[in-house]
Amino acid sequence: MKITYRPAVTADLPFLLGLRKSTMNPHLAAAGISLTEEEHLARIKYQWEAAQVLLLDGTAIGLLKVSYDANAEEYEIIQFQI
Repeated sequence: MKITYRPAVTADLPFLLGLRKSTMNPHLAAAGISLTEEEHLARIKYQWEAAQVLLLDGTAIGLLKVSYDANAEEYEIIQFQI
């Protein structure tokens, strides 16, 4: 098994929306929060330039968004879902 990643593209949005709903909706529901599809998409598109699709043997399995602040020499994990 090989894990790789590549930049996210618009064609990944259906996969990423399904991933977000399946990983987040149970937690949101437990907290009494309900998001629309548009709200989920807005979260997916937040800092889109940092979005990387995680692949297992070439098949999409997740999303990783990491930003780097050169001034502070810090990395920030923005979003991670598998």
